[in-house]
Amino acid sequence: SESLYEGMEALLQRFQDEPELGLALQGDIFNSCISGAIRGRFYLRSSGSGVGKTRQAVGDACFLAFPLRYEWTAQKWVKTGACEKVLLIITEQSFDEARAMALAYLTGINESLIKKNNLTEKEREVIQQALIIMKEYESNFYIERVPAPNISIVEQIVRRQVENNGVTYVFYDYIFVSPSLLGEFRGINLRNDEILLMFSDALKRLAVDLDIFVMSSTQVNAKADDSKDIRNEASIAGSRAVINKADMGCIMARPTKEELKTLESITNLTEAPNIVTDIYKNRGAESTQVRIWSYVDLGTMRKKDLFITDSSLNEVEIVYDKINYIMDDEGKDKLDRILKGVNKV
Repeated sequence: SESLYEGMEALLQRFQDEPELGLALQGDIFNSCISGAIRGRFYLRSSGSGVGKTRQAVGDACFLAFPLRYEWTAQKWVKTGACEKVLLIITEQSFDEARAMALAYLTGINESLIKKNNLTEKEREVIQQALIIMKEYESNFYIERVPAPNISIVEQIVRRQVENNGVTYVFYDYIFVSPSLLGEFRGINLRNDEILLMFSDALKRLAVDLDIFVMSSTQVNAKADDSKDIRNEASIAGSRAVINKADMGCIMARPTKEELKTLESITNLTEAPNIVTDIYKNRGAESTQVRIWSYVDLGTMRKKDLFITDSSLNEVEIVYDKINYIMDDEGKDKLDRILKGVNKV
């Protein structure tokens, strides 16, 4: 055993040297609440079908992997995001679907326009510039496709990517009971919810053992339609226990007409939110039981937070922690060279 005081000075020095802040994901308010993507932690983001679980994962993965993207308002490529090694594990999408989403994020061009080849000359030029950027940062973004996932397969993939490619940020599409996962426990009398909990536990252990950040998602059940209170683990489909191992849990939904009408009367809506994110678990942080109202462009995978409230739609005051990405001199020189080339300065 140890006394409470023993090691306290060393702990304070560690907080001073390495503040408990991770790199930014998309959404300034969201980041302030969760302290960013902290290595060694496992985050779980849930929603119904079509709300954008995979698309937000791709957007966040791109935000961490690429230090720039095209902004149409400025008519140029700008420094935005980080420059880290990221792994995206997809289960239902194809490689090409993931590539198309990433291209839409980088260029700010709606994915449907890219797929239909319905593009202006300027858009074609921006896409060609995006290909140059993707090539320059090719080693920052890896994709693995696992249509029949189980725990051992996912563990092998993550460990191999960390060891061989130096990956430190992992996005696993979403947790569900597949035939392959059931087969992994054949002969053992386990319920589906217990199996899902074990999958969640495996992702958390990977985060801790490998000192990486892991984010995944789940589907929700009909309880998520009730927006009177902060949505919580009771809304998760299959197993509410899956959140037990997660360090952060949130549920995304579409705002109701009634909520939007109420919000108009209490705040100046310059932009209408199309996604609301309820944070119900936030280990080590005080920002929980809150709702973040955002606009997410599902065509470009880009997200902008608008404001934050409690469950009664009263605005909440938060301390905004700006998470700055620090790049070494070699990385800065490379980025400046690329920006100069694509912006033709």
